[in-house]
Amino acid sequence: MEAAIRVRSHESRSTSETLNGAVCRHCGAKLYPKKLLKAHLTRHRVLQRWFSGELRKLRDTMARMRYI
Repeated sequence: MEAAIRVRSHESRSTSETLNGAVCRHCGAKLYPKKLLKAHLTRHRVLQRWFSGELRKLRDTMARMRYI
């Protein structure tokens, strides 16, 4: 049910060091360091679950209104 989210490696060069990061394919956010990507993708899943629940409630309400 979940869409596959591909992650590409992204590198940013600063004057003193190179920061390795990742780009979220879902929203395009650049995340530094890469380990933040897991939490970011978790937020996408939580938001999708919330949205699906709200949509289900709306569908149920509309279905009940049809019978009135």
